[in-house]
Amino acid sequence: MASPIVAPGGAFPRAARATPVQHHCAAHNALTLALLYLGRGDLPAARRKAIQALASMRQLQEVQHG
Repeated sequence: MASPIVAPGGAFPRAARATPVQHHCAAHNALTLALLYLGRGDLPAARRKAIQALASMRQLQEVQHG
């Protein structure tokens, strides 16, 4: 069985370092869901997912730039 890209709950365990690919996938998934929620008119959910996507992109930058 393959290991999941993102740990349950969307958080990466502190002991395991996430790879840039995992951060990219997390950001992509969160943005996709934000657009879905936005299309449904669920603005609070879209906002939460957009914030999650920004956090993943920030983590991706930190991993890439040291």
